Amino acid sequence: MMTRCSCIVVCGLLFACSGRGDAPSSHRDASNERPSASVPGSTVDTVRRYCSQDPGSLRVSEDSVGPLDLRMNLKSLRGVCPSARDTVDAEKSDTNPSLVFHFKGLTAVATQLEDSLVPTQPADVWLVFGGDGLLYGRLPLTASWAALRDALGVGISGGVSSDGKNVTVMFCAHPRMLLDFELPDSMEDQSRDPSRIPGDARLRDVALLLRASPTWNC
Repeated sequence: MMTRCSCIVVCGLLFACSGRGDAPSSHRDASNERPSASVPGSTVDTVRRYCSQDPGSLRVSEDSVGPLDLRMNLKSLRGVCPSARDTVDAEKSDTNPSLVFHFKGLTAVATQLEDSLVPTQPADVWLVFGGDGLLYGRLPLTASWAALRDALGVGISGGVSSDGKNVTVMFCAHPRMLLDFELPDSMEDQSRDPSRIPGDARLRDVALLLRASPTWNC
């Protein structure tokens, strides 16, 4: 059985992709940069197999998710977490292949911008979602926009998604991390001004890039 989740595989954000290079910096429709991916459940039993982890919340940064060093190639990452699973979205022909790592309370999806996974190469982008994580070991993934803004400083927005449900933000001090926040249905402002994001907006997921995107500039 397959459970679908969104994945920030940002072809428009990474220089390795083409076709969107004429869009102005930080002026993009976030929904166009969010192809979906499937996260497989267990096809053998009802018990999900998790990566091993130390007690407590997992540390999340541009370089690591818990015990996973994001600079490692996929073969080495499988060695760290043998329960990692391949996944693609069979409903979308343009989805890139991914490797899914399940932790208790947190999931990390490693995606390569290739037609098939290349074990000897690292992932181009990671998607992290779930509540049991700490950004830089100190900021809960359940924190509000206001709390993250106060802690991480100045940021820029890529704009509100076409359905008005999410807004993607990059903090200038962390150019390899994109944070996607859920917006309330009552919000009508579609501007790209981060100051207009409601203080209680909650984090939906975090994208971690292998390289900073040249299309996002503070």
